[in-house]
Amino acid sequence: MAFISVKTTAPMTAEVETLLKKQIGQAMSLIGQSEAYLMLILEGNQSLYLRGEKQPAALINANIFGNPQHFGYTDFAQRLTQIMNEILNIPPQNSYIQFNDIQSWAVAGNLIE
Repeated sequence: MAFISVKTTAPMTAEVETLLKKQIGQAMSLIGQSEAYLMLILEGNQSLYLRGEKQPAALINANIFGNPQHFGYTDFAQRLTQIMNEILNIPPQNSYIQFNDIQSWAVAGNLIE
């Protein structure tokens, strides 16, 4: 299971959301997971200031459950950066990814560890 949040300065049309959802869903295989276990939030038109300036940027929070060895994180980070560049025209140096290891989730009131 993963919860990924993408905040970006780029506009977020329905078409762009669909492309991002598809590409990020496919990238999940790089960390041994699938889109079937992905919860994704996409927030466009955000005011992000980087190095004191408002410029094209993306902040991605990747909360990953069940991967304490960080399997595939490097490839996943590279692919997310590429997706941000290809779809949103975010320069690679302006894409930041924070990984968080999730030790437990609760789904439908049931604790999963």
